[in-house]
Amino acid sequence: LISKPTAMPAVVAIYGMTGLITIFTSPAIRSAWAAQGRRPTRLIAVKSAILFAGVLVPVAPYLLVNGHWIASYIHMALVDHQVVAGLQGTFWQHATFYAKRSRHVLGMGFWMLAVVGAFSAGRFFVSRDRETFPVLRLLIVTCGAYIVTSVPKVKLDIFGSYIYGLLFAVLVVGLATLLRWLRSRHPRYIHRAATCVFLTMSLLGFQHIQSTFSMDFIETSRKTQADILPIIAEHITRLDPILDTSSCQIRILYPWPVAPHAFMFALLREGRSYQDLDAICEKADGLYYTSDASRVTTAIADARLVVALAPSTVQSARLNYPLNATIEDAERLLEDRSKFSKLRTIETAFGPVSIYSRRETTHLAILDGFAPVEGPHPTLGLPRKVRWLARAGGSLRITADVGATGRLVAHCAPGPEVQAVKIAAVDHAPSTVHLQIGFQDIELPLGLSEPASSAVVRFQPLNGKGEAFTDTNPQGLLCDALSFKPG
Repeated sequence: LISKPTAMPAVVAIYGMTGLITIFTSPAIRSAWAAQGRRPTRLIAVKSAILFAGVLVPVAPYLLVNGHWIASYIHMALVDHQVVAGLQGTFWQHATFYAKRSRHVLGMGFWMLAVVGAFSAGRFFVSRDRETFPVLRLLIVTCGAYIVTSVPKVKLDIFGSYIYGLLFAVLVVGLATLLRWLRSRHPRYIHRAATCVFLTMSLLGFQHIQSTFSMDFIETSRKTQADILPIIAEHITRLDPILDTSSCQIRILYPWPVAPHAFMFALLREGRSYQDLDAICEKADGLYYTSDASRVTTAIADARLVVALAPSTVQSARLNYPLNATIEDAERLLEDRSKFSKLRTIETAFGPVSIYSRRETTHLAILDGFAPVEGPHPTLGLPRKVRWLARAGGSLRITADVGATGRLVAHCAPGPEVQAVKIAAVDHAPSTVHLQIGFQDIELPLGLSEPASSAVVRFQPLNGKGEAFTDTNPQGLLCDALSFKPG
């Protein structure tokens, strides 16, 4: 109920069904009923209530506070089917989901279950052999568990484990009963031959006990992450947090096969600072869980690097996220060569995984006057990395690949005694901006009409008299973003 709320209804149903079948079919309880009337029933009810209360007491305060939210989550997942792990399939796909995966756990295949079930049912109904009754009870519980876990659209191996464990118990108890019957009623060599057949089939099927899908899933994730990590690390190394001001530098659309938090751990293990991790957009932004195409395409367009999966990869890897509804829109945007270029495509067992880089039409480069990057300093009210522009002024170059008209925007705060800043560029009228305390946008309209044209822009801090500083004080303007905005 606490660790996996959506599993709670299935657990209650399975344990309740098991308890009822045990109570009403146990020979010991039936004998007690015959001898003592209803007393055993009351005793069972009282002891069950005491046990339930003992388990409930430690978690009662948590349930009193959060019970409503837990119930809402269970309803959302199992009734409304608003879940990531939901299977969008036909009735037959839902009905056979756990059956297809059971052989990975049992290894021996369903033919042995069929032998055990047919033998137990035949012996019980033909000769009323009570030795086979435990197997039938297990089969009834297993069938009930299979129905209970297959009805919701939520399909997880953790839910299937209820079925897999029961199936394994049926096999163990059923085979023991079958071999005991063979040993008592037939020549010894038949019993030994049957034992050898069962052992051989078990060993041959042992390779399937580990889910092939799960192993491929894990190995693909490990290999793909190892291939992509150097590309991400190189991008972060070349990143200038003042000039590269996208709110998201690296967008990883799905949590598999490259998980954002796994990348962060790998970067930390390489000795990177925590500030470097800001470049990777985390799962907390909720993009996995939206089906809003405009939100997804906007988020992609704002990223420098995008790690994306082809629609066929998403389908074969069974990634059931609301984001799936927008995957074709995302692919069209990423395949637009005027906006993105494909750096690399990695072929995996489930399909291609690609890395895209946004095409930049304008480039900024610092020429002089700016100090190295420092920060962030949250305690000083500086949540981003910053650069100081010296009071003597500084310059940067803007280059346009295809020609562009727009505004150079500097997000800065004035240093001590700085009252204004003069911005000048060749073939453009200079502009003087009077500054207030705190960060503000300083803008200069620019027109770079020719392809591959560039302009050098100089920032000159001014004092209260409108004069330029002549000292070497490095604290003229504190900048946390320098960007060119077209339009």
